[in-house]
Amino acid sequence: MKIVNRRIAEVETVLNRGAANGANMPPVEALWSESEPAATRLTRAQLATEAENYLKAVSRHDGSLVKFNRQSCMRLENGGVMAYGPNDKPLVPLPPVADPNSWQAAVRQTMGMDCAEQLSTNIYQFITSYDHARFPVIDVERQQVFGQWVFRRTGKAQGMVFKDKFYPFLDGMRFPNENLLGQAFKFRDGRILRVQGVFLNANVYKAGTGWDQPR
Repeated sequence: MKIVNRRIAEVETVLNRGAANGANMPPVEALWSESEPAATRLTRAQLATEAENYLKAVSRHDGSLVKFNRQSCMRLENGGVMAYGPNDKPLVPLPPVADPNSWQAAVRQTMGMDCAEQLSTNIYQFITSYDHARFPVIDVERQQVFGQWVFRRTGKAQGMVFKDKFYPFLDGMRFPNENLLGQAFKFRDGRILRVQGVFLNANVYKAGTGWDQPR
């Protein structure tokens, strides 16, 4: 929201009307409303830093850069489950994978891994950088962060190797473009417990967020 003279002047929302899973969004988990013990809370600055470390881990394909909760972790994008931990069950049913040689088949094999380890498998090798990261909403009591940024793709990576097998990336991943993301993070004991958000896929390369320039 843009505030002028203490009044709302503009409201903008990241909305993906074409997300097939959008109609099947899972119910909001109670943990999003839970306060975290004061002794285990990260500060506002620490929450922003750790959220951005997730962006670094994705764009550098290095899970060691991010701290995920070891007991439970889950990532949802556009209503679809992209990762869950060894002790978790997906919040919504996983759709069938039609092509065993597709990128989706490789992603499915990573389900149930430690969420940090999954990011080191190169399944996101097509993401080459991020930009315009901002975390304007931070709730210290509930240990939550909301951020917006863009993930960029140069289009040079055509596929990835997982378990000695090559999986081609989707067409939208193989040319220069970027994703606009709005995502929320839930932390517990200083580590990411949930990542959930919406993104707009394959936007014009270096188009930005629309909120790039400060005033």
